[in-house]
Amino acid sequence: MEEKRGRGRPKGKVRRQMSTAEIEVWINDSIKKILKDHLTWSEYIKWAAQEKGLSLSRAESYWKICWETIREKVSLERELAVNKHLYNYWTLYDQAIQNNDLTNARQTLNDIAKMTGLNESEKLDIKQKLEIKFKFDNER
Repeated sequence: MEEKRGRGRPKGKVRRQMSTAEIEVWINDSIKKILKDHLTWSEYIKWAAQEKGLSLSRAESYWKICWETIREKVSLERELAVNKHLYNYWTLYDQAIQNNDLTNARQTLNDIAKMTGLNESEKLDIKQKLEIKFKFDNER
């Protein structure tokens, strides 16, 4: 005789969960797929459901993790590129000074100032005190 189950959803999880290592591999594969195929959010959700059978909420959380990782990587690479350019500019500046080429030295300093943000236009600091007076008919 078969045992009767109670009503409702059975206890526990129905799907097998990925291990931490599998999640890392999945995120790396997802990043490659997003960048290579230029996937939108909805395309990624469909792809994740087909590949791993992920739910909408789980696929969305992986989407967010992927884009956080991409942003971190891009900002680090951008910082490294800026530092490399600054190093090259300082080398050009030193060469221009050694050759007594003041025009190129000045232009190089201008470029360095632009890259480091020293040439930002001056910010206006406007502070005003306003006083509003109301005069009614009975006041003079």
